[in-house]
Amino acid sequence: MVKNWQLSQQVLVGVIATLIATAVLTGAAFGWNWLRGKPWNQRLESVVTYGAFSADGNNFLFEEAGQISEANFYSSVRIVKVRTNKTSRAGVTIRTGRSLAEAREAALKEIGDNVLGAYGFASIVPQPFRPNGETLPDAKALDARRMRLMFNSREVAVKLVEKIAEPDPDCKGAERRMLSLTLTDLHQTVVIQNDDSIPLTRRCATSYQIAGAFTYADRMAVIIRVQGTRELEPRYRFIAATARIPTKNRQS
Repeated sequence: MVKNWQLSQQVLVGVIATLIATAVLTGAAFGWNWLRGKPWNQRLESVVTYGAFSADGNNFLFEEAGQISEANFYSSVRIVKVRTNKTSRAGVTIRTGRSLAEAREAALKEIGDNVLGAYGFASIVPQPFRPNGETLPDAKALDARRMRLMFNSREVAVKLVEKIAEPDPDCKGAERRMLSLTLTDLHQTVVIQNDDSIPLTRRCATSYQIAGAFTYADRMAVIIRVQGTRELEPRYRFIAATARIPTKNRQS
């Protein structure tokens, strides 16, 4: 394990427990699939285990880990540049047939202390995950394409819109979708992400859902569950859409 990235067992267990509970709610990993109204196989498929901003807020790092098949585990650690909402090439994905723990340890070791330090992650302080549907006391039934939460002492709304993309012969006739994501409060609307094409990393994406968010100062990372058609991948993968949200209200 990379020495600077050793999370305490108590912190890590707490983070994973919170996110697995969220996955139960949204049908992402264990148990009940709320979209289809029926149970899935009782095994971990994919879940975001933790997320953290660098101390200066310029970068966001998160891990997606899971089990693709009975003997195929993976850990994908990605670093996103908050200002540009672009994923750094420093991220890695490790697959192994032995265990999930081995995949997670190998992923951090592969990135290495020097690269992590260069992005401001010489040590990790996981931010609390704010799952969709649990962010406000009066939150209504979960809407996978909308999220309301308190952010810097004001209520904001995050909205996801899907857009139809050009067909791709490698996607077996599936209707590919692009992603648009905005944040709105009483004074402004901020575009967090607005696809004009689909990157190869989600080439056959067919739907998107807001899983939740991480926040830090005036930064936000919205975690999006992506469903696609590629047979060798989990049912869902995750991406992070990041932005710096202005804190001063504009004049009406």
